[in-house]
Amino acid sequence: MYVRCPQCAQPAQIVDRFALGSTDGPLEHVKVGCRNGHWFTPLAEDVEVLQVAPPVDDAPTRRAAA
Repeated sequence: MYVRCPQCAQPAQIVDRFALGSTDGPLEHVKVGCRNGHWFTPLAEDVEVLQVAPPVDDAPTRRAAA
């Protein structure tokens, strides 16, 4: 699942979900990271889910000469 990176607005992947305790009970958080190296752990309800394909590697695919 992909969300928008809070810092650079690029697609960021959710890599973990967990709950942290609070005075109102546990709150669900997510750990998200984007390809620009930004990492955040916002509340799950605060992230915007994107309908995007996974980022494609910029390096060209090379085939060995036979």
